Parts: sequence; C-alpha cells; structure tokens
Amino acid sequence: MTVVTHFPPISLQTQTGPGSEARRTRCRFVVPIEDLEAGTRVPDPIIRLSFMTSAPGFTCSCCGQSHAELPMNYSATAPYYWNPSFADTDGSRLSSDQCVIKAEHYFVKGLVEIPVIGRNDVFSWAVWVSLSRENFSRAADMWETPGREAESPYFGWLSTELSPYSPSTINLKTHVHIRPVGQRPFIELEPTDHPLAVEQRNGITLDRVREIAEAVLHPTSDDA
Repeated sequence: MTVVTHFPPISLQTQTGPGSEARRTRCRFVVPIEDLEAGTRVPDPIIRLSFMTSAPGFTCSCCGQSHAELPMNYSATAPYYWNPSFADTDGSRLSSDQCVIKAEHYFVKGLVEIPVIGRNDVFSWAVWVSLSRENFSRAADMWETPGREAESPYFGWLSTELSPYSPSTINLKTHVHIRPVGQRPFIELEPTDHPLAVEQRNGITLDRVREIAEAVLHPTSDDA
C-alpha cells in the first residue's frame, strides 16, 4: 500500500505552564489515552478500501444482495479519539498516515494483517496506533529514509474500534514494525486471547471474511 502524505517531523519541545509536567509524563511513558474529554469524538466509519479479485463475490445473508467482489481490506480514516473540530485547533493535525491531537497524543496508521487459511491472500485492517512522542518523532524523521525498516519496533496502543470484534479493540497492546519507504507499518498484536489477536496468529477462513463484510455493511445500532 502506498503512503500518500506525511507531516514534517514533530518537535520534542515540551509545553510549559500549568499542567505541563503531567503532559510530559503522558508523552514520556506510553499509556492508554483516557484523558480526552468524554463525548467529543465523532464515530469514525470503517471504509472499504480494496477487494479480493481471485475469489467470487458473495450474497449477503443480511439483505440478500449479491456483491461482485469480496473486500479484503478495511480502513479507518482517523483514530478513535479524533474529532473533526480538532482540525481547527493548534497542535492537532490529521493526514492519511499520521495524526496529532492537541500536541499531546500521537498516532500512525498501519496494517493488522491476517492470513486467509487455504489461500495465498491476506486480509488486513488499516488501523491507527498511538505512539509516545519520542517514537512518533523518530518515525516522522525516518519517514522517507531508505533502510528505515531496520528500526526496532515501536510499542503502541491500538486506537481503532473494529466493530466485528468483542470485547473492544481499543487499547490492545501492539508493536509497530516499520517497513520500507512507501509501505505502511505492520501492526503486530500482543499474543493475547483477544479474538483479533487470535485471528492474526491463526488466520481466518474465507467464510469469516464474508462474515466481516456483512458486519461492516450492516452495522448494529451499537456500532453505528
């Protein structure tokens, strides 16, 4: 997948004034994001991005409609915590691959890849992961540097809600593996018993791919 846009490197200068020490602590030690104002985010729809061309389409069991192609990749356009109003505030920026919220929370977009059992295909979720300020700045510095894939993995918290999974995928522990220039990072989930982590380790069937397609096409009221 081609990387489209990126930010200039983010300065590591620390804010001053009341509460600045707390902000420094949150950036230095990577912790789940819990301090954004409740109710400010706008749910980000998962959008269909690409399709499998080596398999026939499917008939949706929910609506009965036939689909010529089976989606093999879904993408979230912004982190779970993003609100469009942030675009007009200082210290907040969103591109196709990087995001900063209030100069305190830093995100990159990468791929959770899942092998499809019995096929040469890979299913993927394009998701957002939060990084420490230092790791985000390092990744931005290396964004167009040949050989960047030699970087050690960065720890991050998954920051995309994937509605086909329960419990929530928010704040699952991950490792972000940088790939060669022009490719999105590979997101490796910590090997837990969460269904998403299990699927990444063990793979999924084509029937499961169809099930995910139906869940995305027909979200429940809780997912909408």
